[in-house]
Amino acid sequence: MNASPEADFATSASNVCGDEEVFFEATSPLEGGMYLWDFGNGSFSTNDQFSGIQYDSGDCYDVSLSLTSPEGCTSTSSV
Repeated sequence: MNASPEADFATSASNVCGDEEVFFEATSPLEGGMYLWDFGNGSFSTNDQFSGIQYDSGDCYDVSLSLTSPEGCTSTSSV
């Protein structure tokens, strides 16, 4: 039986005032797996670490990270 990956990530800021860059980093390494970031503003990334996303001021965005193991098991975390 294969264990599901554990999607977890850290962010440089949970609240942003004005047009600021926010950095996101996956904190659960996944050897040979796939990462899918959804930044909630129409931007996506498949990198294990993503930096430099810039959000417009006055809006709220849900960010999620989905991890898929080489065996096909998936885990998602959202903030």
